[in-house]
Amino acid sequence: MPKIDTLYPAFKEKVQAFLDKLKESGISVAVTCGRRTLAEQNALFAKGRSAPGTVVTNAKGGSSPHNFGLAVDICPLNSAGHLDWNAKDATWKEIADIAVSMGLVAGYYFKTLHDAPHFEDKNWRQVQAAWKRGEVKIV
Repeated sequence: MPKIDTLYPAFKEKVQAFLDKLKESGISVAVTCGRRTLAEQNALFAKGRSAPGTVVTNAKGGSSPHNFGLAVDICPLNSAGHLDWNAKDATWKEIADIAVSMGLVAGYYFKTLHDAPHFEDKNWRQVQAAWKRGEVKIV
């Protein structure tokens, strides 16, 4: 299943429009992450803390929009069609600016942990609050 298919339906539509706009702008990308389970989020949070690796997130399970299908990570593709995590900053910024122009929140502009591949729904915390009240279930 494509990672975009794991997203909350209304957010999936926004992300598809974003991906279409990137393509129109001549920027090829791949979706590298959509929804994450609580266990997957906690494993990422452990990196650089209680598990080997470098810190890649400040969000524990239940504290990430990925857990609600309201965030996506993407990566530009190089001319050979391979993921280019080392793309020029100008490329990441252009992607982020397109996202922001379409009403998405871009991790490129996060102040606490620069996260250029990350894009989220600006209202995801409302779904998180409903989950905390027991009105929404996630895994």
